Amino acid sequence: MTPILNIISYFNPFKLFVKKESEALRPAQDAIAQSAPALEAIKTEPKKSDKRKFREATLAGLGEIGLSSSTSVAKTEPLKKHKSAIPPFFEQNFFSRISQAEKRSLTNELEKLKDQPLSQEDLRAFIEGDWSHPIFKSPNWSLQAFRACANGDLSEMQASKLFLFEEASRMTDFQTHDLSNADSVQAFLTSLKAFYSLEDFKKLPEMDLNDTQFFTFRFPLQKKKEAQTAREQRAVDVINFGIHDLEFPIHAIVHENDVEVFVIPPRLWMEVLKSKYGENAVFPEPVLGYSDADRFHDTSKRIVGIPFSFVSLPEKIHDFAFTKWLGLFFHDLFHTIIESADEHRDAWNDIVQNVKLDEKVLNEIDDRNFPLYARPELHETTAGRKLEENFEKFWYSLASFEEHDLKDFEKPENREKVLSYILSSPRFQQEHNINFDSLEICARNEPAKCSYSVKPWFESAQKVQTDLTRKKRYGFASLLEASNIPPSKPV
Repeated sequence: MTPILNIISYFNPFKLFVKKESEALRPAQDAIAQSAPALEAIKTEPKKSDKRKFREATLAGLGEIGLSSSTSVAKTEPLKKHKSAIPPFFEQNFFSRISQAEKRSLTNELEKLKDQPLSQEDLRAFIEGDWSHPIFKSPNWSLQAFRACANGDLSEMQASKLFLFEEASRMTDFQTHDLSNADSVQAFLTSLKAFYSLEDFKKLPEMDLNDTQFFTFRFPLQKKKEAQTAREQRAVDVINFGIHDLEFPIHAIVHENDVEVFVIPPRLWMEVLKSKYGENAVFPEPVLGYSDADRFHDTSKRIVGIPFSFVSLPEKIHDFAFTKWLGLFFHDLFHTIIESADEHRDAWNDIVQNVKLDEKVLNEIDDRNFPLYARPELHETTAGRKLEENFEKFWYSLASFEEHDLKDFEKPENREKVLSYILSSPRFQQEHNINFDSLEICARNEPAKCSYSVKPWFESAQKVQTDLTRKKRYGFASLLEASNIPPSKPV
């Protein structure tokens, strides 16, 4: 029995509290009526069905975990005819990455739906995730949902869940779940044990039960290759499918013969990040399509690619062919974890904006692929010591670039460009304690063997610090305040 199972079994059984459907649905109905005048005649209540009831779940002895609040509906401009061949809603960020050819194709497909309006019952089924409703038997239901989102009748979060349902339902052993019972919660927590705990889970806010829905499917483990350990083979399997590894796979449970994959929609994922990282959590912004031109200068959010059957994706992204099996979606969720754990996002962004380096290097820094922030114990050392201080996570993340095959950082002059900016910036010193002194601490405390070494950076820093001190002494200081820390002896 796993530790998570032990913990949840201790609090078993779950107590389920049922709300009246009419009370739970009234806020959603009001929001729909406001955002879509054509639907203001909504008066009927949904059919009674235990499967669709809004329930609250609590862990016995812990008080309510709140899984109940009003469902929101986006208030965007209705889809209107436009002189251009492509409607203006495609300019919204959710749709903007779709290729021009596919925008034109979608425009034509939407035109075919003009005589097929959604009923209020269809829209309710979309909002609630009532998967047994007849609308989901329609061959073009996802296109209907796309139109509802373009019209403002569905939020981007609600539409994203529907498109993820469509994609995941094509997989083997597909199942739908919500956080209404102990078994679902146990599996949910086990799939996220690389970074998420029961204590984090208890911080989830009140949510409608339909906002706690998620999906699972399975894929077989590949045949083990010779000379590969079980851990190496697992890493091959999960990366092939875009499911990243922070010691344990994220969004997955590895069984003996297959991998059980957990598809957690952005609405629920947003609350997972907030319950774990608090105010430092990034907003997982759902988008359709893919663009190489995306940059991440807004450090408050991270885009999450949502699959949609009318929008294609490249065969390979970052040299990995993982766009099937929802691989891009999982890859982007991985980034939201390490971004939310990274307290230096603004500092990394400062480097990108202010240091002139090779574009490939700047793009890598801009991507902020630094898993040490989320799992500092991944920095393996002979002493078995994990990174504790935030400045350690920064300096060792910087050192990890050489692991990313960024050979430009092996050139001292490029290291010196970065270090010159960092060591002469008051912000790095005042806000983050990132300075010559903290780098020296890392270098002097570094064991004989570790995953990454900061010593080459410290050697370059000594030269940079000497130059900065000399310039300040003779009146040629940088416009930024230069550091006063004197150069130290080599490590």
